Amino acid sequence: MRRRLAPGAPFVAAHLSFPQRTDDERETWIRRHVANLVSSGVDPADAEQARTAIAAQVPALTPEQDRGLLEEAGFHDVTEFFSAFTIRGWVGYA
Repeated sequence: MRRRLAPGAPFVAAHLSFPQRTDDERETWIRRHVANLVSSGVDPADAEQARTAIAAQVPALTPEQDRGLLEEAGFHDVTEFFSAFTIRGWVGYA
């Protein structure tokens, strides 16, 4: 993607990204995400299905890994511009 952008063009990414130095910390953040879903009106059973799927199948990165991958891809001035529970938004420039 970096090579396809004009020099200086912004690249924006937003997805699951949360601290997870240990399995317990990862589970804590996933539980927070699920609690937010329920408080937003999602049926608790559906939220629990989401928790199970996220825990087993989603290869979420840490914020440090996100920043590192963007910089490794050649983006500069990588900045976290959004954070809400487990969702983070990043902008970097080609």
